[in-house]
Amino acid sequence: MINVFKLFSLTLVFVFSTTLYAQSVTPLAFSIWDPFAFPQATQVQGLRLGLFYAKNTVVSGLDLGLVQHTTERSSGLMLAGINMANVSTGFQAGLFNLNHQSWGFSLGLFNYIDEANCPTVGLLYNQATFSSTGPQMGFYNTASKNVGIQVGVLNNSMDSTGLQFGLVNVSEVQKTGLQIGLINISNGSIMPFFKFN
Repeated sequence: MINVFKLFSLTLVFVFSTTLYAQSVTPLAFSIWDPFAFPQATQVQGLRLGLFYAKNTVVSGLDLGLVQHTTERSSGLMLAGINMANVSTGFQAGLFNLNHQSWGFSLGLFNYIDEANCPTVGLLYNQATFSSTGPQMGFYNTASKNVGIQVGVLNNSMDSTGLQFGLVNVSEVQKTGLQIGLINISNGSIMPFFKFN
C-alpha cells in the first residue's frame, strides 16, 4: 500500500511540475501535432522535434520536423518541410520558409518573407513583400523595395536602388541602382544588356 501511495505522490508531483513548467522554458520539446506536445512549454532553448506540426513562441537551438511554427522569435537552425517564424535570426532550410522578418539566412525552394534583411536563396521563388536589403538568389526574385542584390533568371522590384543581375530585370521605379541582363526594364524603358540609373 505504501508503494502505491509513493507512486501516486510521484505522479502528482510530476504532473503538477510539468503544468507549472508549461508556461516557461524547456531544453527539449517533442510535438506530434500542436497542442499534443511534451512539455507544453512556450519557449524551447535546446532541441524541438515536431512529428507533424510543432508550435511555440520562442525557439533557440535546433528545430527539426515536418512543419515548425514559431510565433515570436526563432534563432538557431530550423530544418523542416515548412518553416514559419515571426522573426527568424538563425538559419532556415526547408521547402517553404515563411517569415515576417528575417535576419539570418533562408534556404528553400520557396521563400516568402515580408522584410528580408539577410541572404535568401529560394531555388524557385523568393518574395520580399516589403523590402529586401540582403541578397536574393533564385530562379525568380521579387521585392517591393530592393536595396540589396537580386541574382536570378527573372528579377522584379517595384522600387530598386540595388543591383539586379539576371536574364530579365524589371523595376517599376529605379532612381539609382544597376541592372545587368539580357533584358532590363525600368521606368517604362527597355534597355538590353546593361542599364544604370
